[in-house]
This record gives sequence, C-alpha cells and structure tokens, in this order.
Amino acid sequence: MLLPETTRIVFNLYVFEEYNHSEIGELLGMAERTSQSHLAKARKILSEKLDKKELISKMQRV
Repeated sequence: MLLPETTRIVFNLYVFEEYNHSEIGELLGMAERTSQSHLAKARKILSEKLDKKELISKMQRV
C-alpha cells in the first residue's frame, strides 16, 4: 500500500472529494490540524515516490 489508510482517506477526501479540513475532521472524528497533518504526510510520501520513479526512469534511458 502506498499510503497508510487514514492518510489515504484524508488525501482522497481533500483532493478528490473537495472536503475541507474541518469537514474531514468531523467525518473521521479527528482535529482539523490532524487532518492537515495527514495531508502533508500524503503529499510528502507521494512526492518521494514520484521523485524515485522519475530517477529510475532516467537511469533506464541511459
């Protein structure tokens, strides 16, 4: 799995379903700040995975 479950849920609700952090917090029973933290974690993990994939792709072309 690419993202931990709660982090994935927060990411999907925020990005694809367009919920705000207050709404996500209410839905999942967490503080608004915790929702923000999960989103930041998701962005970091996904960014690192994309950077790694891009590096591998560049290495394969050489």
